[in-house]
Amino acid sequence: MPANSLLALKQSLSQASEESLNKLCFLKFKNPLLALVFSFILPGVDRIYKGDTALGVLKLVCFITAYVLTSVDEENMLFFSFFLLVLVWIITDWFLVFKGVKTDNLNKIYFILKDNE
Repeated sequence: MPANSLLALKQSLSQASEESLNKLCFLKFKNPLLALVFSFILPGVDRIYKGDTALGVLKLVCFITAYVLTSVDEENMLFFSFFLLVLVWIITDWFLVFKGVKTDNLNKIYFILKDNE
């Protein structure tokens, strides 16, 4: 969970009904560290794991395309620029996906708590 929302979550849980708390026991959460590992191993899989399937497939296709084009023609600056742009996207997603998975997990909890009020 995001650290800045723990106090509000604690308060919401203390006011939750027994039924809501029972439903929370069966929630499946995604591991933000696993998403981060996916980011390092194969870019795009992190987004797919998070649930952003279309963006993950696009990122994966862009990464593979940039890698292949740069490998084929190492002197072409356009291909190299495209590769650098994809690399910036990948590095930025290290932070965005990690935080996004935590936020998605928190939103799942709040959805259950609101649904049973």
